[in-house]
Amino acid sequence: MLAVITFLLVFFFTLYRIPPVISIMDLGDNISDSWEEWISKPPVPHTEELSLSDIARDILNTDTDRLITKLEKEGYKIETIDQTLNEIAEENYTSPAAIFDSISEGFDVYRMNNE
Repeated sequence: MLAVITFLLVFFFTLYRIPPVISIMDLGDNISDSWEEWISKPPVPHTEELSLSDIARDILNTDTDRLITKLEKEGYKIETIDQTLNEIAEENYTSPAAIFDSISEGFDVYRMNNE
């Protein structure tokens, strides 16, 4: 009988968001949220397979020299405009997402919902 009463109390405290039960739940949510990591989403699926020239022309609507200048200012080595983000990332020991975030900063980039 005590177990049933305890269950009903916890159930109704949770249902009607009454402290202390809801405070404990909020604390758990806050702790979980603090562990989340923001991950940028590419504008199109498999953006890492696109070359710098493709990204400049098709996604950012800018010239390739501007992208190369941005990347070189951040210390990335670029060999040609035909390198893919994967190739650039491998040569610079980083991820394609980090490269894309660097070159797209300051641009209004439409990102497809690819969840």
